Amino acid sequence: MKHESNAKRPRGRGGQKRPSGGIRRGNNRRNASEPAVRGDPRQVFEKYTAMAHDASTAGDLVAMEYYLQHAEHYYRVLQGRRDNSNGATGNSANSGNSGNSGNPSD
Repeated sequence: MKHESNAKRPRGRGGQKRPSGGIRRGNNRRNASEPAVRGDPRQVFEKYTAMAHDASTAGDLVAMEYYLQHAEHYYRVLQGRRDNSNGATGNSANSGNSGNSGNPSD
């Protein structure tokens, strides 16, 4: 009866202990030296834009591009919210104009 003796063996990779409660602590994707950016999308966009400017001033073009990519994401979030709020209020005069003023004389 081999199955009975193996029934108590743990499954998976041996020797690795899991944190109690099943909760993973920490965020492995974020660099430890990078500050946590919190707030509404407008504040986060402004923060990442400022961080990109600081990185550019320091001559770190890689960090500047990194922060600008994050800023662009939050810019798109803001645009999505603006588009949704215009559609919800019935103010869709400019929808589909891609930034045009909506004035036929333009």
